[in-house]
Amino acid sequence: WYGRLPALQKAALEWSLDDLLVGDESEVARFPAFIALGEARLAVGYRFEPGAIDDGMTVTVPLQLLNALDPTRLSWLAPGFVVDKATALIKSLPKTLRRNFVPAPDFARAFSEAHPQATADTLAGELARFLHKLTGTAILATDFDEPSLEPYLRANLRLVDDRTVLAESRDLADLRSRFGARAAAAFAEKAADGLARQALTVFPQTPIPLSVPGAGGVPAYPALHDDGDSVSLRVHAERDVAQREHPRGVRRLLAIALADRRRQARKQLPLSPKTGLLYAAIESAAPRVQLSNSVGLKEGDRLRADIVDGAFDALLAGGLEMIRDAAAFAARADEVARDLFPEAVRRLRQAETILAAIAQVRAKLDSPLIGWASGNLDDMRAHLAALTPPGFLRDVPAEALREYPRYLNALALRGERALRDPVRDQARMLELKPFSEALALAGNAAAAPGWQALRWELEELRVSLFAQELGARGGVSPKKLAARLAQLGKVTGSPPSRG
Repeated sequence: WYGRLPALQKAALEWSLDDLLVGDESEVARFPAFIALGEARLAVGYRFEPGAIDDGMTVTVPLQLLNALDPTRLSWLAPGFVVDKATALIKSLPKTLRRNFVPAPDFARAFSEAHPQATADTLAGELARFLHKLTGTAILATDFDEPSLEPYLRANLRLVDDRTVLAESRDLADLRSRFGARAAAAFAEKAADGLARQALTVFPQTPIPLSVPGAGGVPAYPALHDDGDSVSLRVHAERDVAQREHPRGVRRLLAIALADRRRQARKQLPLSPKTGLLYAAIESAAPRVQLSNSVGLKEGDRLRADIVDGAFDALLAGGLEMIRDAAAFAARADEVARDLFPEAVRRLRQAETILAAIAQVRAKLDSPLIGWASGNLDDMRAHLAALTPPGFLRDVPAEALREYPRYLNALALRGERALRDPVRDQARMLELKPFSEALALAGNAAAAPGWQALRWELEELRVSLFAQELGARGGVSPKKLAARLAQLGKVTGSPPSRG
């Protein structure tokens, strides 16, 4: 039949090689020789040899651009790897989820065709959304076991300084921990262009831009840095680092500018000797890191310093990241100077209520009454100590401090009820134990917003379990806290609780 067709009809039935290639992709498109970083182009090489140190995709990274690398973009690798990586991620899911996406290669190819280019999210995040939309199965990026993927499915980073290879690694965080300081100095040297300053005690007269052109055309982000007694102006390759450091630098300059006003507020604060003694019972010789340098102060002076510092922090909450010129700085300084003493007086009244409640709870917990179960008593004392560490009136966020009378009242009610029914109290205590242990194990990470949210949700759960009539806020439950804890463990890599 075909042989008898006229030539034009035969030609109409023929497909070229380009017609058969999916998406008209060529090897150059699937495995590009460069990836863009600002105006810079980073050379990319490929080696397909399982077991080789540079198997897969290798990106050559100049030292000064190390901190500017975008881990989200790197997660996508080159287009030619997307199907393989998506397949491996799907296969890494727990069995209860994985069975919804069989066969995995088919879902991976569909994902690759739907996302021919990298997006603003990681490959894992975009894949999770794609699979959820496609099947209705709830799935998160953290459900994938990325560390289990074969090495070639992570970019190999070859760090170079001029033509010298400094290191190779598929772990960007590891490279930054080893070479981040050198990279920051190299980047700043090329990007600062006279912008960097040292030993500042007043806000610079020249406005600080949000960004400036950096090395290789990569945007650079100027920020003030808190150096203790002074402030420096530095330039960063990472926007998030600049956004984190700049408010701290502005705060330090405000503390320097308002030092006399803060001393005056401490001196004028109408503090009774009784309140100072109640606070002294809580304070200890623990190290105290603060602007007021209250180490060694008398009991009343120490409380005055913490209350004024707490008021100062409350007045500086929010907006410091946008102070980038001298006029804005002066306006904020005037505002804080005007409101500092009234805010300190308000916090003193709050402190008097809290300290009186603490004294009542401590009197109950130190009572020689017969009937305490030692484990229950130890747990209540540990809870009180966690609520009231040295400097808590300065360090606890204002919104949490407002709830302290209710938290302390709940603890007092728990004490009364534990005397009557220690077994029931212990059952509830064990229900809370995994969360309190996890907070203790979190260490420095406990200061992060997610862990802080868990901390105050745990207080609300204590109210719910031990003194329900006082009203817990936020709809807390052990199940909700367990879900938050599981998420925190996946994000931070923190060790799981023994509970």
